[in-house]
Amino acid sequence: MSFVEDNARGGGLRVLGRITYELMIQYWPTPAAANPVVAERMNNLPKIVFSKTVSKPSWSNTRVAGDLAEEVRNLKKESGPDMPIMGSGTIVSQLTLERAARMRISGTSRFFFRIERRHEFHRWF
Repeated sequence: MSFVEDNARGGGLRVLGRITYELMIQYWPTPAAANPVVAERMNNLPKIVFSKTVSKPSWSNTRVAGDLAEEVRNLKKESGPDMPIMGSGTIVSQLTLERAARMRISGTSRFFFRIERRHEFHRWF
């Protein structure tokens, strides 16, 4: 069984940004999807798209949300399986910044992060 199939077999809400959503919707719900196991799961699992421009998603089991930090905080309060983030570097960056903004730095070891336009993390110390 492939790595992709193993991931697809897992449950949980799939978290996508607009760009990833637009790329995936061109493939998974179409006959071009080469792996039927993954296609079935991707099409049937619940998905949430964080976007300011997508208003009515056309992919099954998909809803749209706008405020990433607030929505993720609310989702984490619910019980259920993990929520994989599907290839959305911007979402990872925003959640990392949200988390870092609420952390208290203590002790002598301090780490600072800067995010580049390509969503690369650089460690400053």
